[in-house]
Amino acid sequence: FFILTTDYRDKIARYFAITAVFGALINIFAFLYHTIDSIDLARQVRVISQSMSIPFIGALLLYSVVLYEKHFGVERLFRLVGYGCAALMAWFVPFFVLDFAGGGHVIGPLLGPSSEVLTPEPGPLLAYYIAAFLIGWGFSVYLMARLWLKGNTRDARLMGVLMLFCMNLPILTRLFGYGPWYGIESSDFLTLGITFLTGPIFAFGVTYAIMRHKVFNLRLIAAELFVFGMWCFVFFRALLADSWAAATPDLILLAATMVLGVFLIRSVLEEVEQRERLSVLMRELKILNETLEKRVEDRTAELSRSKTHIEQVVENLTAGLIEYTSDYRIVRINRTAEEFLGVKRGGVIGKTLKKKTPIAGLESLSSVIFPETAADYMKPKDQPTGARLEEIAIVSPVHRELQLTTAPIPTLEGGKRGFITLIRDISREKQIDRSKSEFLTVAAHQLRTPLTAIRWTLKLFLDGGAGRVSKAQREVLEDGYRAGNNMLRIITDLLHVVRIEEGRFGFSLIPGDIGKVTEEAVAELQALASAKNIKLTFEKTPALPVVLLDAEKYKIALQNLVDNAIKYTLPEGHVRVALAPQNGSVRLSVADSGIGIAKEDQPRLFTRFFRAKRAMEMFTDGSGLGLFIVKSIVEGHGGTIKVTSELGMGTTISIDIPQADVKRKK
Repeated sequence: FFILTTDYRDKIARYFAITAVFGALINIFAFLYHTIDSIDLARQVRVISQSMSIPFIGALLLYSVVLYEKHFGVERLFRLVGYGCAALMAWFVPFFVLDFAGGGHVIGPLLGPSSEVLTPEPGPLLAYYIAAFLIGWGFSVYLMARLWLKGNTRDARLMGVLMLFCMNLPILTRLFGYGPWYGIESSDFLTLGITFLTGPIFAFGVTYAIMRHKVFNLRLIAAELFVFGMWCFVFFRALLADSWAAATPDLILLAATMVLGVFLIRSVLEEVEQRERLSVLMRELKILNETLEKRVEDRTAELSRSKTHIEQVVENLTAGLIEYTSDYRIVRINRTAEEFLGVKRGGVIGKTLKKKTPIAGLESLSSVIFPETAADYMKPKDQPTGARLEEIAIVSPVHRELQLTTAPIPTLEGGKRGFITLIRDISREKQIDRSKSEFLTVAAHQLRTPLTAIRWTLKLFLDGGAGRVSKAQREVLEDGYRAGNNMLRIITDLLHVVRIEEGRFGFSLIPGDIGKVTEEAVAELQALASAKNIKLTFEKTPALPVVLLDAEKYKIALQNLVDNAIKYTLPEGHVRVALAPQNGSVRLSVADSGIGIAKEDQPRLFTRFFRAKRAMEMFTDGSGLGLFIVKSIVEGHGGTIKVTSELGMGTTISIDIPQADVKRKK
């Protein structure tokens, strides 16, 4: 009963408690049977006591199956056998009910002489009932024996032993009660001895079950004993009363004390469980605290190692590194930066630099922190949100050309934003670039003079100035003349690239009529288009806005675009040049029906010396410099350029040049 009121949610505890309750009811009614003087009442109590064996054996079978499945898993055969035995026992219930009214089907007629209540005349179904009893009991013994002998844990084996000796063995004492029906008499001393033998064993099994299911606590025991004592006191008062009228108040009090006792036990149990949970929580918190301290210690050591590692990496970088706050206070500087800038970290860390009043000896450092090309970029009101690339030159301690990469970093101590500048010495690279540019310039000029002479000579022969030439000779001369023109165009492109990279490509932007300049450039290329049987057209919108234009440079870009379009368009194709206003600018479009450009080639189309794979397969000549020059000229006009193309579907290159802020003259 205590288990049912405290640990009823547990399946094993619930079945065990049901078994124990029916066992207790058997003993209670057996006790009443021996103490009641009325033969009729004793007969009824005796029938009830015997009939209680049915639910007792049924509960025992179910408890045995559940206990077995806990340790070995569900076995359908054993479950079916257990339920079958329980159903077989239940079949005798209606016959016991009839015996209660004097039917005599199981335990026979109990109306004997006044000196005895039990008569040795068995009912016709008693033997069958005893057989069913033994079948159910034998199956429970079999399951518990398997649990004892084959259990894979100590708890499983111990539970099997306790079930055999504390539950299954005492059940056999129920059979001694049927001895008189078959002429087997037993003395009161034997019955009393068996009762005293099974009592402690059963009590031990109950104690283990309670302890196993964690409801056996000193405080809980005290509450249970108090409630049990109160129930016994009230129960015996009602039992020893002279009449039902005198016993009624005690029975009402017993019912009330049972309800209150259950609530008392449950409240004590809740307090015990709360204390146990609190104790477990305190232990876990203690363990967690110890673990946390260990983790903090390990994490601190790890951070220290990481910091040391980072410090070593930063210190040994081949690039200089400077870290500073948004108010330009120096936080860190590595060894390479000291060497580049001719400073010592002890003299600069913690100093705050000012742009207009550089500190003596720290001019190079100030140039790095305040590069001229980034004067507005580093204002506190406009701090950078991403990395920024700069190039500067310093003269102290030696002349160096430096590349600066400045990037923001997370907020530093004090809530100030921080920045890191990486310094790379590019003096040698710059020198190599200058040497390359000088070589290209000299080589181009040196090649240009003899090429011009060769072209002039070939032109002289073609024009007949050196005498009449045959048709075959003319074809050879024309091929040579075209090759000379191509070579001269490549040399001119190389010179343009050198001037662009050195910043000497200068633009003279003045308000101009872009339509007129475009029309003139297209007209100059009509002969080239006609020679290849390609239709070249020019379309423009009337009253185009005025743009700031360097006509000479613009013509170079346009001629490169149209020349490419004609070159990569097959005969019978077309090239269309168009001008139209476009959101504050003028858009120049050069569209062709040529071979097109693959998607993967388009991102590199405007880089130096790049030619698309399809173009190289069809036309081997070409330098890959034309579109690079075009893009540089467009950007020099403040414009943008983009390409739209698909293989075999032609190409459209669009240029947007912003209009000038002046009114067009009529």
